[in-house]
Amino acid sequence: MNIAIEPKQREPRKRSLVDTTSSALLMCLEADRDDLGITIDVGHVYQAGMNVSQNIEIAAKYNKIFNFHVNDNYGSLDDDMMLGSVRFIENIEMFYTLEKIGYNKYLSVDIFPFRDKGIAATRESILYMKKYNEIVNRIGFDELKKLIDAGDFTEVLRVVRNEVFSF
Repeated sequence: MNIAIEPKQREPRKRSLVDTTSSALLMCLEADRDDLGITIDVGHVYQAGMNVSQNIEIAAKYNKIFNFHVNDNYGSLDDDMMLGSVRFIENIEMFYTLEKIGYNKYLSVDIFPFRDKGIAATRESILYMKKYNEIVNRIGFDELKKLIDAGDFTEVLRVVRNEVFSF
């Protein structure tokens, strides 16, 4: 049975010992067990002020991503908002990176829609996941990689804008 550690920087009025993907990864490597890995929670990464794609790459290097919780937030709290609520470009980057590492395990919707209709909110998050993945595929993984490797972020944004908004 696989066991996944889910790092989180803090809860109200307390800090967590396992606060980042890197600290969870270090614990996994120190334990040296194939059945111990990480759940990357997108909202927890943003709450820690970090980049999701960078966290994906770090954990994937050691084949330690066992699960992935998808949601959105503004960064200061773990709001567990619907995917697509706040971060557009970061989500395209995230799905590009998941494609880059060949991720084919779980993508879990981890939202707390206490003001929204739960089933509809879950559906929207899933549709946004599909749409971000579709954007990456329409532009083309190789084309995005070429643009990113060239280091011209203005050109990356132009290509994404043109693909998404057709202007």
